Parts: sequence; C-alpha cells; structure tokens
Amino acid sequence: MKVNYAYIETTLLRLKEAALIKSVAKLGAGHYRINNALDIYPRSKKWHSLPTGKRGKYYDLEDFITGFFNPELRYKNRSVKVYS
Repeated sequence: MKVNYAYIETTLLRLKEAALIKSVAKLGAGHYRINNALDIYPRSKKWHSLPTGKRGKYYDLEDFITGFFNPELRYKNRSVKVYS
C-alpha cells in the first residue's frame, strides 16, 4: 500500500498550528513521534504510546491524534454509531 506522506505531514502540521499537538519529529521513513509521547507508523496505520507501552491500530489519523491528546474532542469529526 502506497502512503501519501505529503498528506501525513500536512495533517500533522495542521494539528500543530491548531495547537492540538505541540511537537512532531520525523524519526525515519514512515515513523513520526508526536509530543514525545506517541509514535505513529502511517504505512501500517499503527501507533505506540511511549508512556503506557500500549499499541494499536488507527483508522483516521487526524481523529486518532486529536482524540489521543484531547479526549474531549474524540470522534468530533465523524459520526459514531451506538448500539444498545
């Protein structure tokens, strides 16, 4: 699967300009560190939380990062179906 890294970097820059994240470092090809707390790997859509050691997979980069650092904004940009 080909990854549009220009889109990834534009999205991260937009989140930084909106003050939703503080810092972004590109550590290697397809490896970014956000706020020195979260590593993302866009090629496989995986993430790793450095403070907790938790790992997982995300579906929408912007929604995931926004919700990870600002839980009150989680799922703001997309609808969520709730089943009872």
